[in-house]
Amino acid sequence: MREILYLMIGQCGNQIGAKFWEVIADEHGIGPDGFYRGDSDLQIERIHVYFMEAAGGRMVPRTVLADLEPGTLDTVRSGPYGCLFRPDNFAFGNAGAGNNWAKGHYTEGAEMIESIMEIVHRECEACDCLQGFQVVHSMGGGTGAGMGTLLISKIREHYPDRIMCTFSCYPSPKVSDVVVEPYNAILSQNQLIELAEQTFVIDNEALYDICSRTLRLKDPTYGDLNHLVSITMSGITTSLRFPGQLNADLRKLGNNLIPFPRVHFFVTGFAPLLSRCSMSYRSESVHELTSQVFHRHNIMSACNPLMGRYLTVAAMFRGRLSIKEVTREMRAVRSRNSPCFVEWIPNNVKTAVCDVPPRGLKMAVTFIGNTTAIQEIFYRLGEKFLVMLKRKAFLHWYTAEGMDECDFTAAIANVSDVVVEPYNATLSSHFLTEYSDMSFVIDNEALYDICYRVLKVDKPTYGDLNHLVSAAMAGVTTCLRFPGQLNADLRKLCTNLIPFPLLHFFIPAFAPLTSRFVQTYYNHTIHDLTTQIFDSKNLMTACDPRHGKYITVASVFRGRLSIKELEEEMQQVQSRNSAFFVEWIPNNVKTAVCDVPPRGLKMAVTFIGNNTAIQESFERIAQQFRTMFNRKAFLHWYTCEGMEECEFDSAYASMLELIKVVVEPYNSVLGQSHLIDLSDESFTLDNEALFDICFRTLKIQHPTLGDLNHLVSATMSGITTCLRFPGQLNADLRKLGTNLIPFPRLHFFVPGFAPLTSRYGQAYHTYNVHDLTSQMFEARNLMSACDPRHGKYLTVAGMFRGRLSVKEVEEVITDVQNKNSAYFVEWIPNNIKTAICDIPPKGMTMSATFVGNTTAIQETFRRICDQFAIMLKKRAFVHWYTAEGMDEGEFDEALTNVNDLIGEYQQYESD
Repeated sequence: MREILYLMIGQCGNQIGAKFWEVIADEHGIGPDGFYRGDSDLQIERIHVYFMEAAGGRMVPRTVLADLEPGTLDTVRSGPYGCLFRPDNFAFGNAGAGNNWAKGHYTEGAEMIESIMEIVHRECEACDCLQGFQVVHSMGGGTGAGMGTLLISKIREHYPDRIMCTFSCYPSPKVSDVVVEPYNAILSQNQLIELAEQTFVIDNEALYDICSRTLRLKDPTYGDLNHLVSITMSGITTSLRFPGQLNADLRKLGNNLIPFPRVHFFVTGFAPLLSRCSMSYRSESVHELTSQVFHRHNIMSACNPLMGRYLTVAAMFRGRLSIKEVTREMRAVRSRNSPCFVEWIPNNVKTAVCDVPPRGLKMAVTFIGNTTAIQEIFYRLGEKFLVMLKRKAFLHWYTAEGMDECDFTAAIANVSDVVVEPYNATLSSHFLTEYSDMSFVIDNEALYDICYRVLKVDKPTYGDLNHLVSAAMAGVTTCLRFPGQLNADLRKLCTNLIPFPLLHFFIPAFAPLTSRFVQTYYNHTIHDLTTQIFDSKNLMTACDPRHGKYITVASVFRGRLSIKELEEEMQQVQSRNSAFFVEWIPNNVKTAVCDVPPRGLKMAVTFIGNNTAIQESFERIAQQFRTMFNRKAFLHWYTCEGMEECEFDSAYASMLELIKVVVEPYNSVLGQSHLIDLSDESFTLDNEALFDICFRTLKIQHPTLGDLNHLVSATMSGITTCLRFPGQLNADLRKLGTNLIPFPRLHFFVPGFAPLTSRYGQAYHTYNVHDLTSQMFEARNLMSACDPRHGKYLTVAGMFRGRLSVKEVEEVITDVQNKNSAYFVEWIPNNIKTAICDIPPKGMTMSATFVGNTTAIQETFRRICDQFAIMLKKRAFVHWYTAEGMDEGEFDEALTNVNDLIGEYQQYESD
């Protein structure tokens, strides 16, 4: 028997693979317990290709399940067919790859690869005549792409004469959740060109379009997409699992489809594809199946076959069909569309017929096409690769692992080969981040303003401010604490929000923010939430995003929301505010959806914005200093070096609070200088922004530090949501930095939160995703005293909370980015990341926390530097620092370091 070993790598690979095994087990009459209950000899005639018989007649899949995180494998193990798999064929780690190809290929994956290969060897030894391997994996992530290609290379070393076949899920322009997908995909593509013999290209965008347009699914889920992939894979493997006339093994399949060794990338299709409503009104025939399967809308790769030519085609028909009729219809299609086929390969359309139809259908057909039009996918990835590589965005994650920039220069030449030779890709690159940190900037002034003006809290307390911050932090961590689609750990959050290592200061925001009095009168929509979180008055940093530009944005929506609607809303927000996003980071607004809304809310969104306007927070400190320094107020405390200890003791209590304010420029610049060099991610919180939010937005007449702290805590809660709850975006700090920091020093983020409404108006507001998104992008909702409109966003992360639609969150975020495209850099694709946690903050149905990496944050740094320089010129208060062992030269170094950072922000903003 010609056995095949099936390998499932990474989250995507294991989810698709698990569905595949459910489908083929059902087709072969195998129950979830592994025992045969079929009624046809055809079901068991070639069952040992994919199954091995264990004790008692139990059928066990020939498969290996591997991931660098245990979560997905635990889900497979606890699923309906979890008992089908051999327990010791599960291989998993605990670190994760964090969307880092190099981490999966060289570090974490390399540490696991030997244990995986032990399972592979054991399974191969149990085969009588192994014909090859089938690997299902993702091309855009870290584990599936990085460790997947590493495993392929190891297998090729040990089994060079066996066929290597891959089912590779390629990133798409619309359905994207990882900023560095172009890097990861090109790295993997380069490996597959040399190591794989057959690659079936699966595209999420095409699958999503089939579900939405053809199957009429209003809110397609990844389960729906995986089902499409599984039935296609089932059709492709039909000729391997059942007796037939064409391609009875992997080698014969390759012989019929691959004219040249490197031209082995196939597009796939399936028919019939009908909505449930219309299925009962259609009577399928061979003619209709043949017409459908060649239609571009049935192709599961985002390319148009009409833009190229078919080299070879194979069609696997299933059902009790006439071979003669099948052959006639295929010839007719070939004749009608002769310009779409190359002329120099005679008989390049092959067919096969299997009598066993798929479950629930009388007949079906699976399509495999080797077409030159697949170059569209490689073009798209190559262009995005070049756009980021031109700015060296996220390059530090690769060079940190020992890769030289000349390797990327060589890759540019290979990208040009993509134009000439569609099946060539850029040389693989290596990147890995061991550790990365983030700073969510929470501003008491912004929190206070939110409490006072938005939430209508007459006398906001620190408890009120802390509640806002906690709501925002809960939203940020939603995708970490709850299952979701984007940034399921901190590493992914970093990847989506930090384009440069030191540019890690985020502005959080949350939505909906409504006063307690009006909250019950509002029925929020995704549009409302998205609008709110991009509103400056909902940002929890006292800076105006309009004074800078968003570098990256992430929105974590919470609630049972439509993914499509979310994407549309976010796209509209970005489109409307395009001027407030940096142009050199494409797709820098990301969304995530968690079905669990915050407590008391039906939906919410948390916004994380990396905005250059965060600089305003630091300028405010300089203004306060100038007022006192012009009058030499308190200066004598520092110039007097002969002070007695008793005098110091008597004056200490009264001057301590003053020193905290007067020497803030020194402390800020010195601290900032250290953060530039030592911190990987810094979230900039500005008391002025928090105060303004409390006063203007939350309508708190006399904001207290408690009110400001409440805003900060709500934002911090939103930012950490994806760390504390399961989700799809940035489940650990490393991923957050990777996604937000394109260059090492640009890691200062502006946070925001939405909704921010006064208590009086809260009951009258019903927030939706649009409101949250709009609020968290507003300058008045940012918790850093800088205006994002004065800069450009490099990357942005938005953490939504509440039962929100992923689709709606993504749509709103996309809309926001489109509207504000001028405030986003263009050269970083997908630079707005979102996450959704179903658990909303206490007392809300939905909220959003915002983290923005924007060049406008230079306003904050410029403010403190100006004040610092004024004080340093007079050496005011310097003795307090030198008395502790500091040298005066450290002040000059710190000022130079921060000024250099300001210059870098200005450079990328002007670009």
